[in-house]
Amino acid sequence: MQNERKRRWGGPIKALALALVVFFWFIYLRENWREIRDLQWSIEWPATAKAAVLFLSGYLLLGVLWAPLHYEFTGVRLGVLQAFRISALAWMGRYIPGKVWALLGKVTMTSGGQPHVIQTGVAATVETLWFEASGILLAVILFPFTGPIQALPIGSWLLLIVFLAGALIVVHPAVFCPLVNQLLKWLRRPPLGHRPRYGALLLFTVGYMGTFLLWGTAFTVLARSVTTLGLSDLPLMTAIFSVCWVIGFLTFLAPAGLGVRESALALALQPFVPSQGTVIMLAVGSRLLTTLVEMLCLLLALAITYLTPKPNPPTPAA
Repeated sequence: MQNERKRRWGGPIKALALALVVFFWFIYLRENWREIRDLQWSIEWPATAKAAVLFLSGYLLLGVLWAPLHYEFTGVRLGVLQAFRISALAWMGRYIPGKVWALLGKVTMTSGGQPHVIQTGVAATVETLWFEASGILLAVILFPFTGPIQALPIGSWLLLIVFLAGALIVVHPAVFCPLVNQLLKWLRRPPLGHRPRYGALLLFTVGYMGTFLLWGTAFTVLARSVTTLGLSDLPLMTAIFSVCWVIGFLTFLAPAGLGVRESALALALQPFVPSQGTVIMLAVGSRLLTTLVEMLCLLLALAITYLTPKPNPPTPAA
């Protein structure tokens, strides 16, 4: 009975959520249509090319990090190219509402039906949650160095210290592993078979923050090409983009955060970019550019698939 209710109401609820996103965007565009219509929609090709390279670098870093993280949780080694190929193919699943398809695709392609499929699922889930948390952590670290927050140095630095201390405690295997094992117990799944190392978990956190830093720098390059923002605004723009990216991802009903990330960006940029037309240009332009980069990653993944020998099934490390 409960499953029937979920199936009955799940579709209408998703449709309503997406309709609300479209509705609010329509209202926003209608109120600022005159300014948008008069805006010169020109492309700064050098800045766009630099931003594309930075966005691509972030995706490459995120993809190859799947190999060491998978090893830490399963004891099974993946090649770097194989890890990127799997990640790039799985990313396309984010455009299907629900977000779970990207995770399932990564687990299926990585495990290949091997016995470690459950541990791979744990690793993929941890990667997803850890990545989003790293984006927020980077924003918290950067906010004290932004202009609007510098007026409250005590509060901002206190928040930074508390957040960093909490992250260092949670990431320790003595805390992290029992939490994950308890979750697996609730899900009636076996516990972790491979205890991750503390140093490795810290490096993953730094690596994921590096991805957000590359993306935030790319967004700053785009913003500088159409606004008066300078390099001194890099921490602020990176923090804003990171938080908005996470907000878009956590909105499970929006495919790849479509509409939600742009709405959050438009709202967050208004105090710093006076022109509403320019705000929309940045929000929409960054979405288009990241989508094109993801398509490029997909083509690279397909090229790796067809131009390299078929890899042997992953084998546990000695």
